[in-house]
Amino acid sequence: MACLAPLFVAERVRGRGIGRALIEDLFARSGLERMDLLSEQASVAFYESMPHKAKPGYRIYKSDSSLG
Repeated sequence: MACLAPLFVAERVRGRGIGRALIEDLFARSGLERMDLLSEQASVAFYESMPHKAKPGYRIYKSDSSLG
């Protein structure tokens, strides 16, 4: 199992398969069978276009830390 964070592709070159190629290469090189990740709302459609199982997730903070 792996955890992916962060993956950035410049806005001007999005939609060219760069992000998908990076993820596919990660699987090919590592031999992993699955990967867990956190996503910004704007990236949900990209990740949902891949084989996946959606699971609820949370990012928990110390009670005295900023939630920003």
